[in-house]
Amino acid sequence: MLLYALSTCKELKCSVADLERRTALLREAFPFQGYIQKTEERGISYEQLVRVKIFAEAHCHSWQDARDGKTKLQIATLNLYNLSPWLIKPATNDRNCALVELFSGIPCPPHWFCSHWWGEPIRDFVACIGHHCTVRQLCCRSTFYWVCAYANRQHSLNAEISSDPKQTSFYKSMCLADGLLLILDNIGPATPFTRVWCAYELFMALIDTTREKPPLLLDTVAHTDAGTLTPVANP
Repeated sequence: MLLYALSTCKELKCSVADLERRTALLREAFPFQGYIQKTEERGISYEQLVRVKIFAEAHCHSWQDARDGKTKLQIATLNLYNLSPWLIKPATNDRNCALVELFSGIPCPPHWFCSHWWGEPIRDFVACIGHHCTVRQLCCRSTFYWVCAYANRQHSLNAEISSDPKQTSFYKSMCLADGLLLILDNIGPATPFTRVWCAYELFMALIDTTREKPPLLLDTVAHTDAGTLTPVANP
């Protein structure tokens, strides 16, 4: 614990007292609910994602970019690379858990698997999920999406990743899901098409014949300057 605190303080350019204060706020906002044994059953709902976004909106003005320790973070551009050191990792360190386990202690098998990259703004990502729920007429509380940053235990990633892609939490969660939701950013644009893992996920969604369930549905949602668009690939 001490080594983690010291290394985190060094990374974030903050004092131990400041880290402890921030961690206390996280414990209050996201109390531990229980362990979910199977990573692939750690889905998160739109309603829960909104809670993460609201917390980030309220506190990110006091966060700095960990890469230089100076640049103030803003919710308009805040992404998972920024969110992980300031929220995900400190909130889950005490229990070595996934962020999803701060929302639920019972399995939440995913209905949709999210294929995306960590660089898109959190605000845009949540808007895309909300728009998808609206278009598909899904319940924002009981429909679960599998998002690697929130489902994997970030302090023990070696347990989540395997040299065999089909043994990873990514593939296993795809096997449980009814569909794959491809989330395209407004930065690259369409950066996921250049990411190896996203390419693998899309490839398996299209050609995998080993599923016991029907073939994955494939939806695409994109956040643009004009708003959020959801082309639905499969009715």
